[in-house]
Amino acid sequence: MGATLPNLETVLFDGNQFEGPMPLSLSNTSRLSSINMSSNNLNGRIPLNLGRLSSLSQINLESNRLKTSDAESWEFLNFLANCSQLKMLSLHQNNLGGELPNSIVGNLVNLTILALGLNILTGVIPESIGNLTQLVNPYLTGNNLDGSIPSSLGNLQQVEELGLVSSMKYLRILYVVGNKLTGEIPSSLGDCQLLESLNNLKGNSIDRVTSALPWSNDRYLRASYLELAKATDGFSDNNLIGTESYALVYRVILHHDNTIVAVKILKLERRGATKSFTDEYEALRNIRHRYLIKILTSCSTVDKKVDDSKALVFEFMPNGNLEAWLHTENKGHSLIQRLNIAIDVADALKYLHYDCQVQVIHCDLKPSNILLDDDMVAHVGDFGLARQPTAEYGAGAQVSTSGDEYGYGIILLEMFTGIGPTDDMFKDGQNLPNFVQVMFPDRVTEVIDPVLLLQQAEGGYFNLEDDSVTDSRKVQE
Repeated sequence: MGATLPNLETVLFDGNQFEGPMPLSLSNTSRLSSINMSSNNLNGRIPLNLGRLSSLSQINLESNRLKTSDAESWEFLNFLANCSQLKMLSLHQNNLGGELPNSIVGNLVNLTILALGLNILTGVIPESIGNLTQLVNPYLTGNNLDGSIPSSLGNLQQVEELGLVSSMKYLRILYVVGNKLTGEIPSSLGDCQLLESLNNLKGNSIDRVTSALPWSNDRYLRASYLELAKATDGFSDNNLIGTESYALVYRVILHHDNTIVAVKILKLERRGATKSFTDEYEALRNIRHRYLIKILTSCSTVDKKVDDSKALVFEFMPNGNLEAWLHTENKGHSLIQRLNIAIDVADALKYLHYDCQVQVIHCDLKPSNILLDDDMVAHVGDFGLARQPTAEYGAGAQVSTSGDEYGYGIILLEMFTGIGPTDDMFKDGQNLPNFVQVMFPDRVTEVIDPVLLLQQAEGGYFNLEDDSVTDSRKVQE
């Protein structure tokens, strides 16, 4: 790569499906300052020769399958010591295992973000991490770390959010979920006067617990449960945008950056709500795809003075869900839009069933769980019933992809007929698949959504000879 692109400064390969090891030829691009190869299927070890790129300021390799298992495979950290300008090192959500070496810092004196969460790290947090004095966002959540929190963290005066914790007087969020840490929060961390959220949901035995908050899958979102409650006037009905079996969904504007998000508040009084929260959190934190709803963070209160509450925060989908668009007057999609939505959902299912590290079965695929963004791109959501293939429904019924595939078929019929599977017209054992089958092929026009027929009568909308492709799969208007 360096031989043909010697002046290359930025590599942006994120959000694809690249496989195999990282290309060794990257080290020949001597002017390279930023590498973003996140959200692919890269595997193997991280190349040692990245240390030759002395101008590097950002390395983002999160959401891949890169591996470490022993001291030798962590050697790349020693070589990165040559990258004195490095400010961001994100290896979040890979297969990094073994113990973190004591030499984790090297000469990375300018490092501000160190993301090693959602891996399989073991052992203790090295005391040497306290030498990274410029760190603002260190993330070690979702590993198998044990021992106590090192007192050297008190040296990190710039920390605002510690995914694992100053005087750390600027610390607002302490997140320690998914490890096996014990003991108390070290006194060297100071009074932490601005601390508004401590997340100790599971896996740890930390003694000082007040309230709880989050990790972020995409950007490092900052929000507390108290902020969410305030932004919705105490979760008032005026901000309610959806109702689910186990949750209420609210539209929220975060005050610090005016980001609009969707917040799902669990109905903990409902039996099974806590399990639904855990299942959805576990499913979504380990998957990432352009046609899946993106979880931004999770939070819960565990303050004994208030009722326990749990919330999931998602990206906001301004065009609602597919069910509303199909069955609300004056919202009918064109045939092209429906085809594109069908392609989006099929692509998402392919990823869940065949491209994930751990196969995921959605188990509740229906139009109300297909959400639409600004560009009418579909995103599959609501993973509260999601399972892995080894899981079972009730007594002995094993989960398989066939349930999702059948659900997808029903969605296709509903999209192109405009008739829901629970429509009052179906009586005496009749259902939507049987109804369409009886009409096919001679009377198929009688079951096509009248909105589509009206669009055709008003000027046509689909010319097979003139179709073009937008992203190698989509149909263009």
